[in-house]
Amino acid sequence: MTDNQAKALRYLCCYLDAKRELDYMAERLEQIRVKAEKVGSALGSVSIQKYKGKNPEQETVLIQLAEASKGYEKQAAESVQVMGEVEQAITELVPDPVQQKILQYKHIQGLTHEEVAEKLSYSDKHSKRLYYEGLEELGRKL
Repeated sequence: MTDNQAKALRYLCCYLDAKRELDYMAERLEQIRVKAEKVGSALGSVSIQKYKGKNPEQETVLIQLAEASKGYEKQAAESVQVMGEVEQAITELVPDPVQQKILQYKHIQGLTHEEVAEKLSYSDKHSKRLYYEGLEELGRKL
């Protein structure tokens, strides 16, 4: 593997890392939503303003949930931005549409080399050659 290919590969791995992070954030946000609903139902129909100060433990939980939610939403937005940048780099920096497709299949959809070759009706060897040419091109332009 050339230096340019290694550089491109490190960059493309950011996409799957960001996707995993985004999936984790979505899971955490759902957990926070469920906790907030439980605390909210414990409060009943009492408004937060009327409730304030009456049960410091539940109030603390609500504040922590709100802060965690904001933090996760910010991290999720950053992950979405990274994913978009990687997708854009493939499209703009790799001129060959087949190489673009191979890089997208491999690094955005997470397919194996064999699955990519099958999707494109290419041999594994030909698909890998185009993949490494695409990596070289991307790495050279990053």
